[in-house]
Amino acid sequence: MIRNLTASFQSRYNLNDYQMRQLKYLIITFASEISKLVLLGILFYAKFDSFIFATLILLLLRMSSGGLHFKTYWGCLMFSAMYYIFSIVIFPHIPINVMAQIFLLLFCIAINLKIGAVTSSYRPMANDHQLHRARRNIFIILSLYLFTYIIPTTQYRAIGFWVIILHTLQLTAAYMLQKGGYIQHGK
Repeated sequence: MIRNLTASFQSRYNLNDYQMRQLKYLIITFASEISKLVLLGILFYAKFDSFIFATLILLLLRMSSGGLHFKTYWGCLMFSAMYYIFSIVIFPHIPINVMAQIFLLLFCIAINLKIGAVTSSYRPMANDHQLHRARRNIFIILSLYLFTYIIPTTQYRAIGFWVIILHTLQLTAAYMLQKGGYIQHGK
C-alpha cells in the first residue's frame, strides 16, 4: 500500500529518490503514531477524557522539547502505555499539597529550560534558534499550567501535573543518554 502510494506521488509530482525516502518516512511515521494513539485510546477507554487531556499536554511538551525515542514500535508503545498508566491511573492518587506541586513544577521549568530540546537520532540536532524556541515554548506551557492552580483542584490538574513531571524525567533521561554517547545523531 505504501509502495503504491509513494509510486503515485513520484510519478505525479516528479519526486527524486531523496524526496521519496522522506515521503515514505512521513507516511510510516504518521501511520505508526496514529495506530499507537488508537491502541492507547482503546486501552484507556474507561478514562478516555483523562487520556485525551494527558495526550494534549504531552503533545505540546513533546513537540517543543522532544524526549526519549525508541527504535521499535513495540518499545515505544509499551513505554507510552506505562507513561499513561502512571500519569492517569496510579500517580494522581498520591496526595501532594499544592505548594509542593508548585515547587516541583517550577523545578521542572528550570530543568526543561536548561536541557532544551532533545531530538530523535533520526533528525539533525536543533540549531540555536530552535533551542531558544523550544525553551520559550516549554516556559509558556508550564507557566500556563501553573496558572491553572488558581482553578479548584480537579483530576485533570493532578493528571497534568504528573504528565509534566514524567515528561521532565524522560527528557532528562534522553539528555543524559545523548550526552553519554548512547544516542548519536545521524547514526
